[in-house]
Amino acid sequence: MRNSHSQSLRVLRILAKLLGFLDSLPYMIHSKLVCDNVLRSEIDVRRWVQPNFALKEIVLDSSKNGSLILNIPWIVTYLSMLDYVTLRLPYFDAVLEMLFGIYYGSNAQIGRDFNRVMIKLCLGWLFELPHFPSES
Repeated sequence: MRNSHSQSLRVLRILAKLLGFLDSLPYMIHSKLVCDNVLRSEIDVRRWVQPNFALKEIVLDSSKNGSLILNIPWIVTYLSMLDYVTLRLPYFDAVLEMLFGIYYGSNAQIGRDFNRVMIKLCLGWLFELPHFPSES
C-alpha cells in the first residue's frame, strides 16, 4: 500500500510539474522586470483566464475526504511552476488563501501527525519561493 501511494504521488508530481510549466510558458516574465503598472495590466488582461482544472474544488474535496496528503504535494508542485503574475490572479489568490488555512490548520482534516508534518513541509516550501506573493 505504501509503495503504491509513493509511486502515485511521484507520477502526480511529475505531471503537475509538466502542466505547470506548459501553463506558464506563454507568460514567462521574471519578477524583477515587473513593475506595478505592468503587473496590474497583466492581471487585468489575464483575470478571466481559467485554469485547466478546478484547484479550489480539488483542495476543498481533499480537505473533506481526508486525501490532502496525496493532493497537496502535486498541487504545490503545480503552483511552484506558475509564473509571477499567475500566482497573483484572483482565482489563484483564493486557492492560496485556502492553502494558508490548511497550513495553519484551520479548515483541514489532515489525520496522522506524519501527514500533518509532510503537508506543512510542502506548503512551507511553496510559501518560501522567491516568486510567491508575499502580500497573501
